[in-house]
Amino acid sequence: MGYDYGTKRTAEQAEQEVDSYVEPRKCFITYIDNRWGWQSFSTTGDTPCAHYVSHVLGLKKRNGAVCRLGYLCRVSDLVAELGDPMAADDVQAGDVWARQKGSATAGGGKEPTSHCGMISKVVRAAGAVPSITIKHCSSGQQRVAENDWAAYFGAGGQFYRLKSSEVNSETHVNREDLVRGFAYRSPLFG
Repeated sequence: MGYDYGTKRTAEQAEQEVDSYVEPRKCFITYIDNRWGWQSFSTTGDTPCAHYVSHVLGLKKRNGAVCRLGYLCRVSDLVAELGDPMAADDVQAGDVWARQKGSATAGGGKEPTSHCGMISKVVRAAGAVPSITIKHCSSGQQRVAENDWAAYFGAGGQFYRLKSSEVNSETHVNREDLVRGFAYRSPLFG
């Protein structure tokens, strides 16, 4: 569906342009202004990964790149709200993994893209790097996918934990569902 830039868009029109794999899908839009109306983040080139993670964490803000319901839509904004990076040995299910385009990798290179996801599973074996599974809204796979951190993401990026001051009831419910393997559900609160 093409966009007529001379016509004010309704929220319903913008919702129709949200990529089908985005989760949650209906709110991945933003109000531009009285002249343009609503726009889908799918048409702006923004990726849905930070949006998905922000919903799982219950992390809302009043300004910046936020969806219709106020959840963050950019990896850099999401990372700015999290605690300091931590080592892979300290990661637990319910934490966040993120990489930011251009930041240094452990191997001396640069991160190719900005992307993030939730840690859904951690398996530890004595003397070995933990096996970490990341659940993320993947543009490349066109779905909410679960992939191994080392195999799929080349052991890149950083791990983060939501600051305790940001944890709320929605956070607890959504992280429990994530760890149990349930799909994300619409917010239960507000």
